[in-house]
Amino acid sequence: MIARLTGQIVQIEGSTIILDVAGVGYLVTVPTSSLSQLQEGEERVTLITHMIVREDDLSLFGFGTGLELRVFRALIAVNGVGPRLAVAMLSALSVQELVRSIVESDTSTLTRTPGVGQKLAQRVCLELCKSMSELHVEQHALLPDVSDANAAQRGAMEDAIEALVELGYSRTDARRSAVRAAQSIPNSTDSGEIMQIAIRLISAGGR
Repeated sequence: MIARLTGQIVQIEGSTIILDVAGVGYLVTVPTSSLSQLQEGEERVTLITHMIVREDDLSLFGFGTGLELRVFRALIAVNGVGPRLAVAMLSALSVQELVRSIVESDTSTLTRTPGVGQKLAQRVCLELCKSMSELHVEQHALLPDVSDANAAQRGAMEDAIEALVELGYSRTDARRSAVRAAQSIPNSTDSGEIMQIAIRLISAGGR
């Protein structure tokens, strides 16, 4: 499983990029929300990735934040929503608007995405309402703690949280410690730095 890639963008075409990592070019499909932050020729870009392997295909999907990845994974678990349609949904709507629409069963907003009809929108809302509600609460619970953080800082913190969860920490401990870590270095957009401080806080019992 390829979970993260860091390299240079050598080409952007439509919703895909070619990311050169140590001389190997990876073709990655990226939603508009993340793609808008990227520039062709940019030398050091990090994407959180989800790899899908099929008999006749191996595809990589890349995201700028852990939040986008979580929503993408939730969407593709719904029958009738493939990975490319999930990317299209994340491109038609901001991730916050997409989560809100699911929580509020706002099917008219969901159907803005080409390929998402009323029945599929209803299914998405029905199957994901609980998990998206929890995610919605999580995001709003963060606001008082990092109210001064800009989008890049919030994204770095979310990336650190996802990395901590992948290391085996509970999401509650990961989020709590990452918030405290981000507060201690308010100008940092380095998810690795936030993660290292968060691990030290957890190890020291400062959760």
